[in-house]
This record gives sequence, C-alpha cells and structure tokens, in this order.
Amino acid sequence: MRFDILTLFPKFFSGPLDHGILSRAIATGAVEVAMHDLRDFTHDRHRTVDDRPFGGEGMVLKAQPIFECVETLGGPAGVGIAAKADRDLARQSIILLSAQGKRFTQATAHRLAALERVVLICGRYEGVDERVGELLADEELSIGDYVCCPACSATPIHRATRASASRTPTLPENLIVILSGARSAQSKSLS
Repeated sequence: MRFDILTLFPKFFSGPLDHGILSRAIATGAVEVAMHDLRDFTHDRHRTVDDRPFGGEGMVLKAQPIFECVETLGGPAGVGIAAKADRDLARQSIILLSAQGKRFTQATAHRLAALERVVLICGRYEGVDERVGELLADEELSIGDYVCCPACSATPIHRATRASASRTPTLPENLIVILSGARSAQSKSLS
C-alpha cells in the first residue's frame, strides 16, 4: 500500500512516520509513504500556493500546484494516478482532507484499506480551490467538527480503531486511520 501526502509542511510528518507502527511498517515494506511539498510545484520566486477566492474572503490553496503535483506521481512500474474519469476506485483514490468533508468512519477505513494507493491532499487556509474537489479528488473527508491548525496536523492523529472488542484491526486499517486521523463514533480506542 502506498500513501502520497500532498502538503505545505512535509517535515511535519517526520515525527509520526519515524516511530511506532508506522516506522515498522515502512521499514518492512508493508507500506510506502511519500511526502510531496506543494511549494515545489509553484512557478514564482515566492513559491506562492494560495490566492483569494473568487467572490470570497480569506485565502485558499491554488489548484495549479496540486494538479501539477498529482501529474508527477509515479509509482511501482511507473503506474501513476489515473484521471478522475478513468480512475479505478477499487485500486486508488485521491482524498481531499477538509473540514467540509464527510466524517471519516470505520467503514471508510475498511474501504480504503483495500486500495493499493491513497493520495491525501492536506487542505489549508480557508480551504482549497473548488476545482480540486470537482476535477481531481474522489471524495472529501473530515476527522470531525473542528479545524486543525495547520490542517495537515489532522493527518497523523493517532486514533487507531477497532470494529469490535473481539477483533484487532489489520496493519493497513491502522495505517489508514493513523494517516487520516479519524475514529468512528461507534468504535473504541485501542489501549
């Protein structure tokens, strides 16, 4: 399983990815995690990633760096991310992490655990240019009714879940929960 994390703060993840279950999973090759700094896909000397929304206030992430970053994503044997219309949702998914997204649940974790590749786009500011959600992302997910600052801090929140007291989640389930930072209301925390 491969995770690609598109963020303005790639160094933010060095702590969560360098310790515990994620560190072991990466070391054994059970999972691959790649960080992508969205500022690397800008074309001005200030590396500008945000802009004012049309007809609104605040700042939103521009679509251009996100689209260019996704276009460069390769993978095993050069297999990249397919265009949204051609994407096999049984194999790969692009997820926009957003306060406006649907709540991440255990059912979502199970569905994503079956994928070969998950791309997580970390939102920022007042949100992301709407074209990202419409033309690129397969879905928007939220970890709850609150906003994390920076927004990418929602990604590594360690709230592993279990569907029942009698079953421990598999490694991919835990990784998705950790990287997506969610816990369903029906599940209990692992101790």
